[in-house]
Amino acid sequence: MNSIRPLDSWLHRVTVDAYAQNQAEISLRRRGRFLLGSILTLTAGLAAMATAADLAATAWRLAAVLIAVATAILSALAFHLDYNARAVDHHVTARQLQAIRRAIEEVESSSLPAPIEHDRITEIRRLWDATSSRSPNVPWRLVERGRERAFSTVHQPSPGWRGSWGLLSGGLLLAWLVRARSPRARDQAGVCARPQV
Repeated sequence: MNSIRPLDSWLHRVTVDAYAQNQAEISLRRRGRFLLGSILTLTAGLAAMATAADLAATAWRLAAVLIAVATAILSALAFHLDYNARAVDHHVTARQLQAIRRAIEEVESSSLPAPIEHDRITEIRRLWDATSSRSPNVPWRLVERGRERAFSTVHQPSPGWRGSWGLLSGGLLLAWLVRARSPRARDQAGVCARPQV
């Protein structure tokens, strides 16, 4: 069985590629959540300024315009980059590579006659070529990280939504501060009642 050695190297390469595609998916989803959190934070801050602040002051108007422009730029950037669609492409490719990895493991572990094993190897190679031709590009640093970590047993937990929730809570805190410092809110609370003229 002189096909065992190439199958070992194929298994290693497919595992590294699948890991790199998974990492690219995680990275793109994280960027998409960060961008969405930034947009929501700016929108919440703008809404708070519009409802709570006296927009007659020049500083408030300038701040509102800057926040509106930043929100529009980030929204256009999110539409153009389309992180979620790109993450789905990486997800699909990673699942296909994992199916190829399982097929390689199955051929390695079974003792098939040479013609059937040759047909299976040819089919695996055809599937791998088709997957590689449709797969999205992965940054080289993720491939290198895949080489280092694909066969390690220790995996780092992903931070998940922590970064986006931090941004959103920061935006809500900003909205609360703007509302608390506005003259209208202080008048309603009776903290600084204006003298009647």
